[in-house]
This record gives sequence, C-alpha cells and structure tokens, in this order.
Amino acid sequence: MSSLLRFLENGTAELERAFTRSSDIQRLLAGACGADDYRRLLERLRRGFAVVELQAFADLPEPVHARLKTHRMTWRLRHDIGILGGATPLPARAEDLENAGRFPSASAKLGAQFALALVLESLGRAQQALTTCLGSALVSCLLFNGRRAAGEPQFGAVVRAVIEDRATEIDWSEAIAAARRTLRTLRHALAEPPRTA
Repeated sequence: MSSLLRFLENGTAELERAFTRSSDIQRLLAGACGADDYRRLLERLRRGFAVVELQAFADLPEPVHARLKTHRMTWRLRHDIGILGGATPLPARAEDLENAGRFPSASAKLGAQFALALVLESLGRAQQALTTCLGSALVSCLLFNGRRAAGEPQFGAVVRAVIEDRATEIDWSEAIAAARRTLRTLRHALAEPPRTA
C-alpha cells in the first residue's frame, strides 16, 4: 500500500466512523430498517451522492474515467427509490452544494472517489441484514459492490488501484481535503430529519 493510500485512510477514518455511527446507518446494519425507512435513507443518500458525483466524475483523464465511470451510484439510487415507491428525487439544496464544494483537480476528484468508495464499503456490510429484512428480490444499489460478478473488481479496489497508479501525480492535500468534505457532505445528507408520510 502506498503512503498516499495510508494517508487517505488515516485522514478519513474518524469521519468514516462518524458516518457509520449515524442512526440511519446503524439501523440498516442491524437489519432494523423497514421498506419505508430504507426508501427515505436512499432518497437522502441519492441527494448527497448526486452533488458529489456531479463533479467527481467530470473531466477526469480518460484512462481514469474509463475505469471508474461504471461505478456511479446516483442513477442506481434513483432506480431503487422508484422500485420502493419513491416520488421524484429530492432536489439538491444550496447547503448540499456548499458542503460538497468544488473538486477542481484530478487529485480532488480522486479524493472524493476514495470517500465514496469508503461509504459504499460501509453500506455493503448491510447486505445480509437487508436481504433478510426486505427480501432477496430487492436488488440494491448499496449492495452493488457486494454483488459484482466474479472477476469484476469492486469500486473500492478500482479507486485504490487508480490512486496507486497515479500516486506521484496526486496532490495529497487536495485529495484528503476532498475526501473529508465528501464524507461530511454525505453525513449531512443523512442528518436531515426524515420527512413525515
């Protein structure tokens, strides 16, 4: 593992733990998330992912974009929300855009991608509990990484490989700042009180 990956992992560890300690994620991991709760969780995650992915996948060098583009989650989140009976996706709020900030360089974009992968890996741990609670017929975007076909690398593995390959070109401070901002943005998206039905 490169020094850069260690730096990113160490610099985001506390924020990643804070994300997984949020009450919604704890219920998800414990298998105590009903279909309505799960849909509302997906709605808030979609809004958070959308504001980050809007920039994090844009204008990457072509070889990097080609390796990462199939892992975008926003459309998968929207698809699953529709399956669960959700309405039109929640619009982005000015505060979401402000929290995400801008990712002006490839270093910042890769830092944001690193954080997205951490979140998806955390959520992927809910696969068994979610399947037990909601049924095996539900194909969830949150579990996409866990259901990759044999030989297809998970998002986290792809992002780490890209970072390893480009470590000498990456500005460490830009990458860590973007990763931390991404984790804060997604945590903030979850902190919003659930809408009443």
